[in-house]
Amino acid sequence: MTGAARPSAPKPASADGPSVLLLALSLRFGGADVRVRQMARALHAAGRRYAVAVIDGSDLHRALAAEGLRTAPLAHARSDPRLALALRSLMVSQGYDVIDAHNPQSQYWGSVAAWAAGGRGCVSTVHSIYRKAHGALPRALLHEGALRLNLWAGARFIAISGSIHEYLRGLGVPDDRILLSRNGIAPAPATPEPAGLRTALGWDRDSFVVAAIGRLEPVKAHDVLLRAVALLRERHPALRCVIVGDGREDARLRECAAQLELGGIVHFTGFRSDVANILADADAFCLPSLMEGIPYAALEAAQSELPLILSGIGGLTELFTHRRDAWLVKPGCVDDLAAGLDWVMNHRTAATSMAAEARRMVAARFDTGRMVAETLALYDEVALRVRQHGPPGRPEAMAGPRPGSSTS
Repeated sequence: MTGAARPSAPKPASADGPSVLLLALSLRFGGADVRVRQMARALHAAGRRYAVAVIDGSDLHRALAAEGLRTAPLAHARSDPRLALALRSLMVSQGYDVIDAHNPQSQYWGSVAAWAAGGRGCVSTVHSIYRKAHGALPRALLHEGALRLNLWAGARFIAISGSIHEYLRGLGVPDDRILLSRNGIAPAPATPEPAGLRTALGWDRDSFVVAAIGRLEPVKAHDVLLRAVALLRERHPALRCVIVGDGREDARLRECAAQLELGGIVHFTGFRSDVANILADADAFCLPSLMEGIPYAALEAAQSELPLILSGIGGLTELFTHRRDAWLVKPGCVDDLAAGLDWVMNHRTAATSMAAEARRMVAARFDTGRMVAETLALYDEVALRVRQHGPPGRPEAMAGPRPGSSTS
């Protein structure tokens, strides 16, 4: 297989459903990778034949390997067209029925590989609005082209939020080819031990620690958070901020923090796998993004019963109600974000009640079992339709009802 380490011989096909190749060509671990890992766990537990095609040595590759989940590491760069040949070889040699692609590069090469493999079932899981999430217009339109290619190729789409569902409709994707399936989060097995940030960083025990967790990318707007913290520095001398993640913005954000003289107040951890422990050490959680679907970081923070200060945009407005279970702020507005942080610090009792409500809401509406069941049902339908009507792209293979969408 060109450019890939061929996985070990697969298990015999299970009578429970089609074999699935999950495709996630991310380099750094993000929210989309959480869903990929959850689906890999579910397929593994169900005894289905599956693998996760990943970039060799990526964060996701290491995380899956650590759990003993089945991977197919690919050696080529994400922009290398040979990825399509490697994926086609993998699909043919291992006999996968369905491919489920989870980011723009995956959706490009996945749709091409599915077609080249003789017309396998193709699913495109969309985690954001590409026109808003991927920076400069040429890049955003290029990534949007991956969705248009999947539309042309007859793929079915999974939208993780209502706003993404509407975005896909705006691109011309028919309703009967979109499944609305919001992300889910498993119940926490136990209360995690705090990460010991205060001791490690020399912060006082009474410091008020705000955690921000996510990739360091322009759309996450961490610079807005830095400026909000700078505004509150004199009013709240106990305020501290820990920024967890890595990405293209790392150097620029560190420079911004230095210019704002936030040394000793803001700490960048880089990528961390102990997110639950960091949340257990925090007093509040902030997500200042300019665009979000259904972010796992916010679900995890709600599960940790932290007061949430979130941008009122995209899927976040579908999940949370201002002052009931989160404090929602205007995206990109430093003053509004500072006001939210100030309110949470000045109204601890009300903020604690708000956090408890967020935890109850997430537990009731965003369970992993529902998400897995919806996705597996779509895989089953896609594979069945290909068997009955031929490869996607033919008119008779593109129409038809979809599994019931989650509207909770």
